[in-house]
This record gives sequence, structure tokens and C-alpha cells, in this order.
Amino acid sequence: MFFRVGKNDLKVIFNYIGLLLMWSSLAFILPLIIVLIYNEPKQNFLAYLFCFIITIIVGYLIKTQINPENKQISFSVIHATLVAVIFWILFNILTSLPFMLIENMSFINSFFESISATTTTGLSVIHNFAPISHSILMWRSLLSWFGGLGVVLLALLGVLTTAKNFGLLAKAEGHDSLATPNLKKTVFLFWYIYISITALGALALTFFGMKLFYAINYAMSAISTTGMESSNIGLMSNGLGVQIIIAFLMVFGATSFITHYLAMKKKSIKEYFRDYEFIFLISLTFFGSVLLAIKLNLFDILGIISSIITAASAATGGGFPSVPQATIALWGEFLLIITIFLMFIGGSTASTAGGIKIHRFVLFLKTISWKTKELFLPKKAYFSKKFHTRLVNDEEIKNNLFFIGIYLLFVIITATILTLYGFSFIKSLFETMSAQSNVGLSVGITTATLPLFPKILLIFNMIIGRLEIIPIFALFGLFLKLR
Repeated sequence: MFFRVGKNDLKVIFNYIGLLLMWSSLAFILPLIIVLIYNEPKQNFLAYLFCFIITIIVGYLIKTQINPENKQISFSVIHATLVAVIFWILFNILTSLPFMLIENMSFINSFFESISATTTTGLSVIHNFAPISHSILMWRSLLSWFGGLGVVLLALLGVLTTAKNFGLLAKAEGHDSLATPNLKKTVFLFWYIYISITALGALALTFFGMKLFYAINYAMSAISTTGMESSNIGLMSNGLGVQIIIAFLMVFGATSFITHYLAMKKKSIKEYFRDYEFIFLISLTFFGSVLLAIKLNLFDILGIISSIITAASAATGGGFPSVPQATIALWGEFLLIITIFLMFIGGSTASTAGGIKIHRFVLFLKTISWKTKELFLPKKAYFSKKFHTRLVNDEEIKNNLFFIGIYLLFVIITATILTLYGFSFIKSLFETMSAQSNVGLSVGITTATLPLFPKILLIFNMIIGRLEIIPIFALFGLFLKLR
């Protein structure tokens, strides 16, 4: 399927990409406003204005030059898959421009920062926020916030007119649970929930003493499970109340928005405890925090909260460090392995979290159980394979095992290459899993001075983690077809 891409297919693919870029240019309006509020230099305003205009022009040129007659061509799964991948790459090239124009960062560092934000990873080459402008800090948070439910899905509201097309792109971006019969209404409702919780989170953070600007940044970064810091003070220096709010927002973001929708629709908190993924996420965070607290001898209230936030950051993909990178780098192998395991599993489906997702991990455990049972039964014996109130066929099991296997393969390849640059394998594995699971915790490998090739690999891992495996294969298939 991925290799049958003809001239007409390219027309429809780039037609949608052009439209998406034109609509996505509106994202540059918020930093323009921030420049005016904080009276930043005139060149900052001009930089964002330039980015706004150039994004519209690039989108328009792609749309009109690739498909000048604007013919309507049937939109299929292959189109949706390629649109999702190619748009993400082009969009992040354009969104990296403010980092270059305002902060004088190199292209690769700017692109890394942009990809890390939009994939909700949170790894950053910026480690000193004192000289960073308010507009750039807000730009990072805005990109991560859009990336939480999908830049493609957000822009899509103004582009696609049918639920079928919307569902195809939602599925291509790893949000197939959004493809419901009343899709447009559902997605609008999801954004309503997302915006409401972000606003409430920001207000709660200001109540506990955080300045409004930073409260908005931290709320956007937490609900999107990105975990990007916005100040040199650090999360753990903002008090217990702030830490609890951040932990709540991370868990909320990593919980399926289908569950949030049902809880709001039925006006019942019980819906959360009917969701096996939510229960698994809370349990995983609890046991992870217990192991961390015991191993680090953190038994006072601050130590316990620190352990909970670290475990929640890993399990939800939130990535807010409760301890400095230098401290994480000094952890023993046991703590690093526990954190890697939490990052690998990730959060719920149809959430802002990364990782392989709880659904796939639980299905993997069930598969082990089923295969073990088959060993002790006659060859012709049959038993139903039931998973979460439904029957599972062998094809779904194979696809799940394939995804997990390929996911781990990409992680191991990058981690092994990182060892060639002098990093230990366990730390390389930690950093790579953090990138691909879109978490953002770091042992200090990700810096502005990291060599070019490792940065490119980590960028690739972040994109894989956000868009998942199949869309990447589709892009490779397109390149092979065009050769």
C-alpha cells in the first residue's frame, strides 16, 4: 500500500499540506502579542511577522504549484499517513525559525528544540533561561501545547470537511480513538476540555504564588506532557502546592480523552475507575515512586513528593525533572532501569502521553499468558482470547508484537550509536527511550554541544515516538517509489 504513490496522489498530499501550513501560520500570532506585552525589541516582532508571512507563502505555493487546478481527489489512508509525516517535518522547519532569528541558535539546535516541543518530548538544548526572551519561552510552550492533541488535528478543523478525512488523519497521527461517528463535535469537545483544564491549571499555579506568565507556560507544558522548564528556578523550588498541581496536570494529560469525555458527559468521576488504562497508570506511578523513594532513602514529605513527580514524569511522559539532570546522571543502574521501564510503557491511548501505550503493554502481557496456556493444551484445542471485553484475533496480536519489536529496535540502534560518542550504554538507553517515548527526562546527554549525528538520531526518535512507526515506513516507501 505504501509504495503505490502516483502523480495524482502527490497532488492531493501536497494540496492538504499546503492548506495545513497556511492555517498553522496563525500560531505565530501569540508570540507577536507577547512581544508587545513585554516590550521586546522591534526585531523580535519583525521576526515573528516574517515567520507568519513566510509560512503562509510556503503553504500557498505548495498548494497552488503542486495542484494548480485544485482538483478534488479521493483522500485515502496512504494520503493521510504521508500528509501527517511530511507536514510535521515542514512545519517544524518553519517553527524553528524564531529560535534562529531571535536567539541566534544554529539550525540543528533550533530544529531540535522545535521538534522536541511539538512532539511533546521536552528534551532541550537550552539550559540557561535568563537570557531567553518571554516570547521564545511562550513559543516553546505553545508548540508543545498544540502538539499535545496534535498540530495536524488542530489545523484540520479548518481544512477538512468530512468526518472520513478527519478520521484518517487522526488515525495516521496515532489518535484512532478520535474517529467517532460525530467526529467534529467530539474533537471540538476535546479541545474545550483541554483548554479548560489548562486555564484552571494556570489559575491554580498562580494561587500558589507562581507569576501568571510562568503559570501559563508550566500549565501548557504539563497538560501536554512535555515538561519543558521555563525558568532557572526549577519546578522543585516553587513549593509543594505547585508540584502537586503539575503532577495532577501530567496525569490528566496522560489519561485518555475518551475517559475525560465520558466523565464530563455522565458527570461522574467513576468513569476514571472504569478505565483500566487509568488504573494501570496510577498503579504504575505509585509502584515506581515507592521504588524510587526506597532506593534514594526519601521518606520525608518533600522526598516522597519528589519521588511521585519523578515516577509520574516518566510514566505519563510529562518529563518535569524533580531533581537536576546532574543528580539523575549519578543514579545507579537500578533507578535508571526502573525509569526506562516507566518511560517505555507510557500513558493511555488517545492521550497526550508517549511510550508504546498501556493498551499495547497489557495486550503484550495477555499474549504471554495466552501463549503459555497454549503450551499445556492439545494442538487442536481452542480457547477465546478476550481482552478488555472483546475478542482479539491473531492478526492484532502479531501487529502489536511487531510494533513493540520495531519500537525497541529503534531505541537500541540509537543507544548503541550514542555509546560511540563516549556515553555509557545505560545512559544512552535512558536518553534514547526518553526521546522516543516523548518524555524529556535527561541524564545530560542532550546539550547544545552534542555532535550533529546524535542530534539527528534523537530527532528521528522523537518523531517516531510522536507519529508512531507506520507513518515513518510510509515516508520511506514514498522515497523508494520516487527513486
